Formats: sequence, structure tokens, C-alpha cells
Amino acid sequence: MYSRWFTWLLTVFVVFFPIMIVPYFDVFYSTLIKYIYLLLFVLVFWVVVLVRLMFKSIEIPLLKSRAEHVMLLFLLLAGVATYFSVDPYTSLWGREYKFLGYLAWVSFASMFFFTYHFIPQRKQLLTIQLIVISSIPVALYGIFQHFWMNLLLEEPIEREFIKSWAFFDNSNHFGTYAMLMLMFLFIVYLMSNQTKYMTMWLMIGVIIFIALLYTSARAGWIGLLAGALVITGFMIIKRRDLLKRWTVMLTALFVTMVIIDFTEDHFVLGEFMSVGEDARQVVEQEPGDAPARWQFWVISVELMAENFWTGTGPSTFNQVYYDAIGVEDGRHDNSHNEFVEVGLTLGVPALMVYVVFLSLIFWKGVSASRVTEGNEQLLTVLLLASVVSYLVKVMFNVSVIPVAPFFFVVLGMIWRRASQAK
Repeated sequence: MYSRWFTWLLTVFVVFFPIMIVPYFDVFYSTLIKYIYLLLFVLVFWVVVLVRLMFKSIEIPLLKSRAEHVMLLFLLLAGVATYFSVDPYTSLWGREYKFLGYLAWVSFASMFFFTYHFIPQRKQLLTIQLIVISSIPVALYGIFQHFWMNLLLEEPIEREFIKSWAFFDNSNHFGTYAMLMLMFLFIVYLMSNQTKYMTMWLMIGVIIFIALLYTSARAGWIGLLAGALVITGFMIIKRRDLLKRWTVMLTALFVTMVIIDFTEDHFVLGEFMSVGEDARQVVEQEPGDAPARWQFWVISVELMAENFWTGTGPSTFNQVYYDAIGVEDGRHDNSHNEFVEVGLTLGVPALMVYVVFLSLIFWKGVSASRVTEGNEQLLTVLLLASVVSYLVKVMFNVSVIPVAPFFFVVLGMIWRRASQAK
């Protein structure tokens, strides 16, 4: 009985999390509100779980698996980094707007723990379906926003091309979300058994894809491509029964991209070409012309060496980076790379543990996919593809409050499946 209650409580939160906004007081209406919702949910959930464990009304092997031990070690090291931070208060709560402090990492880890223990394997597909359905109004609003249909707030943007951010503070954040929702949609689409449902998921996929294109988030596009390649290379070529429907999906998305590119003055092509231009500037090292991200990474790695053991503290990139280059009041608040960010702010030991955590889950997920068959194997591979997609995306960004909980939900699902695979 407890399992069903906890499962639905967690599922309801994840489903409604994207639309938890109060958009009437400021343009930055997403991250802070979602941060508050997330902290309150995690606190209440932990209290209920611990109380019921104390009174022995539930029995679960909480914090006893290897992945949980590794994550606890990561949180310990992150806590040490917070204690020795250059700005402990900011490191605890997080810098304004992104709020990627220690409490955010605790919340992300909690979503992994909760998902692993309280979303049974048989309920995972239903949870993913509900998450995808909840992304429809988010994607539609992102599309409306591109055409200046500001239904909730008069966003103060004066551009010829509007980068949509929907219910998020930033188009890159929305791009990460839309990319991950498309990866989830691939799951429910490929696992559908009836034509009417496949058609419905196909139409929803096109809507989310249009929203993703309008974010102009190149890293999201690249992450989606990486995930699609994993699905094609590791599942479609083995499951020829999926080839037709997968071809239909990819064709629909490609045609949509061509139409959007044509109607928007070839901005998609321009963005892809800019990736090559950025790479050329890095290789040729033209003075002053290297992309900002490259400069963030190079200087951050140098600072990482100076703060090897405990880092500079969570959410302190803005302070230490601009101090290092002699600039006051810089506007960038992260290094635009998940692993560089963790290494700089939490320390290299914490970075190594974080990589071990991700590698352990991924490897166990791969192992589980090898000993299962049919839809069980398919779902595991598709979840792994979602992880690949996300990790490619955060090579150019960082985990953020409105999106990271979904990633840690995926990790929890994979670890659950790996733990139960025979």
C-alpha cells in the first residue's frame, strides 16, 4: 500500500513540475519558484519516509546500494566544498537566478533515491508517458512565444528572432528540457502497440521538436542527434520490427526542420554552420576570437588546479572566474560544462566520484540490457540513450533546477532496472 502512495506522490510532482510557475512578478519566474517547490517536496518526502521507517510501517533498503553509496560520498565532498567555499552562504543556497548550490545537489540526489525506491519497474513507462503529456502545454507555449504571443507575461525582448524559453528562465534551459522530453517521447512512441497511439505520439513529437528548434539551443540539437544515433545503432538495427516506425519519426522531424528553416530565413542551417566556425576558431586560436565557452573552460581548468581538493564552492564560478581575469560584475554564472563546473566548484575528488556515479549506473544499465529481452530491453536501451543525450548537452551547459530532476529520475529508473535484472 505504501509503495502505491509514494509512487503516485512522486509521479504527480514530476508531472506537474514543469508548469510550476508564478509568472506575474518578474521575467525570471521559473527557476526560483521551481527551486522552492523542489526543496519543499524533497523535505516533505524525506520526513514522511523517515518517519514511516522509524515506526517500521515500511521496509525498504534505503541507501544500501552501491550507486547510493557513491552518491552519498559525492554529497559529502560537496558539503566539504560548501564549508570551505569562498562564499559559504551562496554555496549553500546557490547564486541568484540559477541557485545551483549544495541544497540543489541534495535535491537532485534525492530524486534519484526516491525514483529508485518508489517507482517500480512496471510503473516506469506510465510515468514517462505522463511526463511527456505534461510537456505538451510547455512546448506549445514555447512556440507561441516565438511569435510574440505572450500569454502569461510581457517578456521584454526586442529581437528579430525570438529564442523561446517557455516556462523557463533561459532558452538553453528550455532547450535541454525539450531535448529530454523528445528522448522520453521516443520511448513511448517506439513502445506503442497501436497505430492510433503511434500517430498521437508522432504529432506530439513534432510539436516538441518545433519548440526545441525555436530555442535555438545548438547543444540541445546535438544532444538529440547523439541520442537518436544511440537508439539507431544499438536497438533499431537489432529490432527490424521497429525500423519502419523509427524511419517515420525521423522523416517527420527532418521534414519539420526543413520547413522551419525555410520559413525562418535558414536559421537552422546558420546555427549548424556556426558550430563549425566555433571549432575553427578554437583550432586556429585566433586572438580574441575563441568562443566564450572555450575561454571559460581553459581558465576554469587552470583554477581547478589551484583549488584541487575542495574547489571554490558550489555556485561560485562567477566570483572566482571574473576575479581571475580582472573583471568586475561579469554576467556569466557558470562554466558552460557540467564536468568543468563540478571540478572547479566542488573539487577534483568530487568530480571523480560524480563520474564514477554516472559510469556505474550507465555500465550496469548496459549490462541489464544484455540479459533482458523484448520491451524490457528496449526500455532500458532507450533510457540509456536519454542519458547519453543529456550528457552531450551538458558538455556545453550545466544541470539546472528546472531540468536536472528529470535526468536524475532517469538515472533512478535505470538503477532500478539494473538491480532487478537477472
